[in-house]
Amino acid sequence: MQAQTQGDLRALIGDAVKSGQARVVIPRGVYRVSPVGNAGALITISKARNLEIVADGVTMVCTKRMRAIQINQSENLTLRGLTVDYDPLTFTQGKVVKIAEDKGWMDVKIDAGYPQIAFDRIVICDPKTRFHKYGINHLWGTKSSWAEPGVLRITLKDVGRNVDLGDPVALSGGQEMGDCHGITVENQCSNVVFRGVTIHSAPGMGLVDFNNETGIKMFDCKIVPGPKPVGATEERLLTTSWDGLQCNVARVGAQIENCVIERCGDDSWSVPTREFKVVQRNGKAVLFRAPEYGPADGGLRIGDHLQWRSGMKTETQEIVALRKVNRGKAGMLIEAIVKGEFSAQEGDCVFNQDCSSKGFIYRNNKIYSHGRGALVKVSDGLIEGNTFRGCDKAIIVNCELATGAGLADHLIIRGNTIIETGYHQAMPWSEQAGAICLSSSMGGGKLRPPGIFNDIVIENNTFERVKGLNLLISSACNVAVRNNRFLSPHSTDPGRHNGADYNIDATAVIEVTESNGVDFFGNVVRNKGPFTKQMLRIEPSAKNIAYGAEEMGEEGNN
Repeated sequence: MQAQTQGDLRALIGDAVKSGQARVVIPRGVYRVSPVGNAGALITISKARNLEIVADGVTMVCTKRMRAIQINQSENLTLRGLTVDYDPLTFTQGKVVKIAEDKGWMDVKIDAGYPQIAFDRIVICDPKTRFHKYGINHLWGTKSSWAEPGVLRITLKDVGRNVDLGDPVALSGGQEMGDCHGITVENQCSNVVFRGVTIHSAPGMGLVDFNNETGIKMFDCKIVPGPKPVGATEERLLTTSWDGLQCNVARVGAQIENCVIERCGDDSWSVPTREFKVVQRNGKAVLFRAPEYGPADGGLRIGDHLQWRSGMKTETQEIVALRKVNRGKAGMLIEAIVKGEFSAQEGDCVFNQDCSSKGFIYRNNKIYSHGRGALVKVSDGLIEGNTFRGCDKAIIVNCELATGAGLADHLIIRGNTIIETGYHQAMPWSEQAGAICLSSSMGGGKLRPPGIFNDIVIENNTFERVKGLNLLISSACNVAVRNNRFLSPHSTDPGRHNGADYNIDATAVIEVTESNGVDFFGNVVRNKGPFTKQMLRIEPSAKNIAYGAEEMGEEGNN
C-alpha cells in the first residue's frame, strides 16, 4: 500500500477530536509519522469525548524512537484496529561470533537489515526456538561498544556463560527523543478501550495506563513481532524493550482479555500499587509523602479510605480533610485528617483503599515472554484462563515494598495453564519463587508473617514441566488451593534456584510457609520428575493447614 504523508494520520485524528465527531474512519494504509517540534509523542489525543477511532488496516510507522501515541484526559474513547511499528526499529539483533575465554565479553554481528546501534540491554536466545535461551540468567549491567564495523562487543562478567557461537541476540534501549513507551493513557482518563490494536515494537513498554479514573480495557490486542525490516533475512526476536503492559492504580481496575503478548524485553503485564509513607502522625492528622510515581496530591479525595496494615492487624479510616504542607527541605507533603486515630507510625505505609484497581480482569490471554507473566500488587481481581509459556515465573503476587505492606487481597487465580517456566533468570536472592507465588520479604532471608495477602483462591490451574518450585504460599491468610494439576514437574535439576536464600525448597512441588489458614483439596501430580523430593512442603511457621491423606496423590508416574 502506498504510504500517506506524515501529517495525515495526526490530522485525521486531531480534527475528529476538535470537531466532536462520534466516529472517524481512517483510510487503510501505511502512515509514516515524524515528530513535530518538541512534542513528547508523535500523536497526542487530548480531551477526546465519546469518540471511536476506526483504524482497521492502518499501520502507523514511527520514524523516531519515541512515544507513538499519548492519550490525555479523555473519556469514552475507543481505538480499533491500529498497528504501531517503528522504522528504524527500537532494537537490533545479531548472532554471537566470538566469546572471550573468561566469558567476560562476546561479540555479536548485527543481522542484515537491522539498525547499527550499540544498544546495551540484551536478550540471548536459542537458535532453534529463537526465544530466551534456557540456562541464561539476568544480564543486568551489560555494556556494548563497536569491536569493528557491524560487530558489537558486549561486556559483563560471565556474560558468555552458557552461550554458544551462533546464538541469536537481541539488543534494545529506550527513546532517542521525546518520551518513552509505545502508547500511554494518562491524566484522569476513563473508559478508554482498545480493540484489535497491535504493537510490533516500542522504545520502553508497549502500553502504559497511568493516573486514570478507570483502568484501560483491551480486547483482542497483540504485542507480537512485526515483519522483517527491509533488507533482512532473519525474523524479529523482540517486541518491546521493556514490559508489555503496565496498568497503574485506578479507581476501577483494568480489563485485559483475549490478548497475545510475546517476546517482550521484560515482564508481560503488571498492576502496581500506590503507597503513602507516613512522615508523622499526630492523633487524627497523618502527614505523608506523595508516591514517587503519581500525581502530586497522590490522587486522594475527601471521602477516600486509608488503610494501614501490620501482619494480620488492619485499620481503615475515612479522610475528612486534605491539604498540602510545605516542609522546606523535606519538600511538599500531604496531610490527611481522618475520622479516627490510626496506629500507623513514622515509616509505615498506608494505602488508598478506594484507588487500588479493584475489579481488574486478566483473562484468556496468551503470554510467551521471558519475564514475569503477571505481576500483581493490588486487590479484588481475577486472573483466569490465561496461558503462560516460557516465562521465568508466571503469576507473582508481591507488593515489592520495603515495608511489605499492601492491598493484595481477594484474588482469584483460576483455570490458567503454565508451561515450562523457571528455566532461565534464576534469582536465589529473591523471595519470588514458584510458577505461581504469594510472597513478601523482610530482607535478610526472612519472609513476612501472615497477613500480607488475604482471601486468595488458586483453583483449576495446570502446571506443565515447570522447573523448580511450582507453587509458593507465604505471608498469607485464608488461601484455598483446589483441583490444580501438576504435570511432569522437576524433570531437570533446579539447582540453586529462586528463593534459595529464603530456605525455599525448589525440589518441592508446593511450599507453604509463614501462613495461616490454607485449605488443599483435589490437587494431583502426574509423572513427577527425578528431582521431585517432596510433593507438599509445610514449614512450621504455617498454621491451620487442612488437607486430606490423598492430597497431592499421583495420577501416574510413567
